[in-house]
Amino acid sequence: MSRRGLLRAPVAWVGALLIGVVAVGPAQAAEQTRPGAKSTATQPADTAGPAFDQLHLEFDQPKYVYNADASVTQRYRLHITDAESGFDRGKLVVRGSHGGVVSARFAVVRNAAGELWCGTDFVFDTQDLECPVEVTIPKDAPAGTWSVSQVKLVDAAGNVSTTSGLSAAAMQVTQNRALSAADFAISPEQYNNWTGFATLTVTMRPLGAQNGISSVTLLLDKCSGSVTENPTIAADGTISVLATVAPIVTKQCKVTGIGVIDGAGNAAAYGTAFRGPELDLVATQIPNTQAPVVNSASLAVVSVPASSLPRNDGLTLDVTSFAGITGFSLTVYDADGISVDGASGGVGSVTSGELKLTVPLHQGLAPGTYTVGFTLTDASGLFSQYGYPNGGGLPVPGGPLQITVTDE
Repeated sequence: MSRRGLLRAPVAWVGALLIGVVAVGPAQAAEQTRPGAKSTATQPADTAGPAFDQLHLEFDQPKYVYNADASVTQRYRLHITDAESGFDRGKLVVRGSHGGVVSARFAVVRNAAGELWCGTDFVFDTQDLECPVEVTIPKDAPAGTWSVSQVKLVDAAGNVSTTSGLSAAAMQVTQNRALSAADFAISPEQYNNWTGFATLTVTMRPLGAQNGISSVTLLLDKCSGSVTENPTIAADGTISVLATVAPIVTKQCKVTGIGVIDGAGNAAAYGTAFRGPELDLVATQIPNTQAPVVNSASLAVVSVPASSLPRNDGLTLDVTSFAGITGFSLTVYDADGISVDGASGGVGSVTSGELKLTVPLHQGLAPGTYTVGFTLTDASGLFSQYGYPNGGGLPVPGGPLQITVTDE
């Protein structure tokens, strides 16, 4: 069983990658003869080289890389099979569309503990395995689209398979010369995502673009980026792309990568995610400083006979909350301030208007007057308390919430 079977994430299939494979190996058959037998049995030798059916950039590797200041290393992954002798070693060739070619060799090795490894991956066997392969693009290597053009694989018996003419696992290499961008901005710099998704707009001004802008890729930390095809260039020369911030929990949204391609295929890359110049584009959540406010409160019933217990009666509140009320707790007290019943739970997200709660009264409550106190909590964790005994919390607008249990 291979590491593929245990750990593989979904990958992109590489179309008919095995077209043009050339296999080289021993042509003779190995012959085995039993002593004294009148006939012989032949067993074909292993003559087929290894095969692969998947090839892609690792999922954490960028599709844009900036190499004006330093070389950059990209990590590929491929799945290899060789049912007979087992895979031994190989070579990956990566070629640029405007010149330049680099290659990397990789192999299965056995460490001092006897474990098999291919690159940074532990493998169970050499017949069916995945190998990560690191390829370094030198500093200032020609800009353009770089992709895997050839895969050469060798098995333990010396059989070789070579797949050429590929254009797989493409990435954009750039020094931000033919195409660049400036005047980056993000708005709003403070967003409100307390009660739902928030939308951010990232703007930039492309410089040197040919035939317009065909694509902009936006990567962000802790929020969702986007790929915008054929964005419109505004009258002031800027383009805008959108990002989405998830509700409540996302306190900060930082742009980590911007990749731009123009209509002529030139690319520009910015941000640490693309190994490029760092961007100072950060938006933060608007802080909430206001706890929920109750404008009015009323009970549906203020007098009930003991014979009707147990029962649940309504409490209607008119509320205002910046972050949205998401939870409550409610307590029923007797005349001595002792808790005799209560309830708690979630209420979705209420920012203003009517909020209905239920007041429980259990069977066996003695006749008398009971007071209701309650707490409202919003999405930011701020809370307000109303109507608790001995002046606890805020007074309920309009007076205490009281229910009389009669002996009728």
